[in-house]
Amino acid sequence: MNKSEVGLFFDILEDKMGELNMTNKADRIFNIDESGFQLKTSPSTVVAPKVVGLKEKLPDDSDVFLNEQSAYINAQLFFVVIKKFVDYFHISKESPAILILDGHDSHCSNPDILGFAVENGLCLLCLPPHNTNWLQPADKVLFAPLKRAYYDACSHFVRNHSRAFTKVEFGHLIKEASERVATVGLASNSFRAT
Repeated sequence: MNKSEVGLFFDILEDKMGELNMTNKADRIFNIDESGFQLKTSPSTVVAPKVVGLKEKLPDDSDVFLNEQSAYINAQLFFVVIKKFVDYFHISKESPAILILDGHDSHCSNPDILGFAVENGLCLLCLPPHNTNWLQPADKVLFAPLKRAYYDACSHFVRNHSRAFTKVEFGHLIKEASERVATVGLASNSFRAT
């Protein structure tokens, strides 16, 4: 960990919190990270295919954001996520928020995304490079148990149905896993660990 870069990050965060009058508004400071989950699993093979048309197969309250060209996020997909995020949390210049994220090119270099964030009161604050494994709350605490619970749910499904699961079951399996492990306590622990 580069202590001087990390110290500078926290100085910037503190300055932004003061500038936006958010010193006592922890509920307006968010962290976002992404992770991949394999979609198809059978008793003997694991395959991560491109996903097309998944939304129609999931429960009505699901939101799915997928890059249909690869397994990685891109600026177009991230812009969709950011728009949904701003809308969901009612972020505006009158009710601003800080979003802490890694410095992936898809997050921090698209002028449309940056302009949208500024226009809507969302401060995008990138973690220092090569330090996210120390500072990213979801990486430190959340994703490992979530993936374990997801793969446990997948294994249980395969054992009980003697077949691979499909896009139809994916939403239910990820929901089952997240309901088991994605708790307020785990999220709090994620931030404590960083």
